Amino acid sequence: MATSLRVSHPVRFLVAAALVLSALCAIVGTAGAAVTENGRLYWVNSQTGTLSSAAISAPSGGITTYATGDIPNSVFATSNALYWTSASSAHVGIANLQGAVQSYIAPGGTSAPTGVVVVGQFIYWADNGFIGRATITGAQPQTGWQWYQTPSGQNTSIWSDGAFIYWGDNNSIGRIGLDGSGANANFVAGGQVTSPTSITSDGQRIYWINAGASQVSSASVGTGLQVTPAYLALPAPGVGLTETATNFFWTAQTGGSIGAANLTPAITAPTFINTSNNPTDVAASRWALTVAKAGTGASTSSVTASATAATQNGLSCGQICTNDFPDMATVTLTQTPAPGFVFAGWGGACSGTTKTCTVTMNQSQNVQATFNPAITTFVLTLTKKGTGAGSIVSSPVGLNCGAVCAAPFTKNSKVTLTAVEGPLADFAGWSGACSGFKAQSVCTVTMSEARAASATFNPAPILTMTKFGITNATFRVGSHTTAVRAYTPIGTTIKYTLSENANVTVAFQKVGYAKKQYLYRSSGAKGGKPGANAISFTGRVGRTPLTPGRWKVIVTASDSTTTTKAQVRYFTIKK
Repeated sequence: MATSLRVSHPVRFLVAAALVLSALCAIVGTAGAAVTENGRLYWVNSQTGTLSSAAISAPSGGITTYATGDIPNSVFATSNALYWTSASSAHVGIANLQGAVQSYIAPGGTSAPTGVVVVGQFIYWADNGFIGRATITGAQPQTGWQWYQTPSGQNTSIWSDGAFIYWGDNNSIGRIGLDGSGANANFVAGGQVTSPTSITSDGQRIYWINAGASQVSSASVGTGLQVTPAYLALPAPGVGLTETATNFFWTAQTGGSIGAANLTPAITAPTFINTSNNPTDVAASRWALTVAKAGTGASTSSVTASATAATQNGLSCGQICTNDFPDMATVTLTQTPAPGFVFAGWGGACSGTTKTCTVTMNQSQNVQATFNPAITTFVLTLTKKGTGAGSIVSSPVGLNCGAVCAAPFTKNSKVTLTAVEGPLADFAGWSGACSGFKAQSVCTVTMSEARAASATFNPAPILTMTKFGITNATFRVGSHTTAVRAYTPIGTTIKYTLSENANVTVAFQKVGYAKKQYLYRSSGAKGGKPGANAISFTGRVGRTPLTPGRWKVIVTASDSTTTTKAQVRYFTIKK
């Protein structure tokens, strides 16, 4: 893809008023082979003093022509304006893309501009032995009109790739940096250059037409070497030359036509457009690529662009940036977040979150790149449910819910949560991020994102002893203390009340001894239904009577997960 800047030899005669009026009418062209591009071609004709254009994809659909009011000899198109030079009127004209004249730049003195190019905020033109410069508004810059004096005092054409200005001289093509450094008047020389009437490039090679030549020559754009004199043979001498990302276009010196060739290169349409006059120069559409950065990291993050075979090589964005690219250029945008930020995604003509995005410049395009702070932590939020007492604690420390129920943890770290039952409470299970752990008391959460978990605590079964008939009772089991088959039953009743179905255990433990003897162990709801319950005690456990001494009876109730606080009563068995 390229931008071509070209000039022709000035024509020395004035435009008749009648001819100017007739040039306002549309002229129908005769198209050659079809070229699939969305842009337009613009050309000037010094004989008629006109500026014309036609759609590249359908040139036979009609040519629109406007009067310039002078004798134009070269033209350049940006994404929103047309620029042309007139050696006879000694000025650079500016028009909108419909050809309506907006303003003129008139440097004065011995000015005779023969070629024009726009780079960023400046207009440059080849002008009678020097390169002139103005702002894109037409205002004179601080350095004055004469930006650079060419060594030979003659220059006929001009072009830029966004880093250098190239100009055509009698027997060479010169080059100078946009900052005015690195001037090389013989960048391409060695007898291969003769008053080039037009220069263009695709970012890899530079191309030009020598005066009166029926061929396009080329050389390496990096070194000016590897010259190919007959890179593209033309059917007749050419004058103006331009290039898009897919095609060459040139103006014939005679015959009133614009020809087309592909980049192979091979001529596809010797008479792509029949202009009905002799155009002196041609330019192709350029489209604006606008990139805006958004998000809190926009000011320090970057977006850069490079284009395949790019003229005016790419862009490097501040908060917002715009640059023109030739028709059908392929532009690759690359995002680079600043430290502490991450790329959140493309918008507009790009989408997704990839490192790069490719935009085809078949129209003006807008792209947005969003940069947000890098996420290094995620918040884990806990909720306690149910009416039972309990807490949820974390490892690493940070959460102890009730009191602290939300805290940040390092991204992708593992947090262990433990449900701690309160007095007379039952942990009923997890939900949320811990739902897979069900009623397990411990849950592990991976903090790949913000997460939330809940733990439910219900009241444990409550045992209330409403009557304990053996309190301070005396049990006599005869004279035998062990292995007694006969015994004196002394009946009493152990009563208790439950708030829910529960397993009940009644055990006897002799004071001073650790071993328990169990009178009763219920299973499920057996013997432990809600409400009043009773168990009869006769002074023995199974068939074994309790030995004389001080004893305690221990009554507990439990459900599947929680056991109540033991209810204890003491009694004495005498000999």
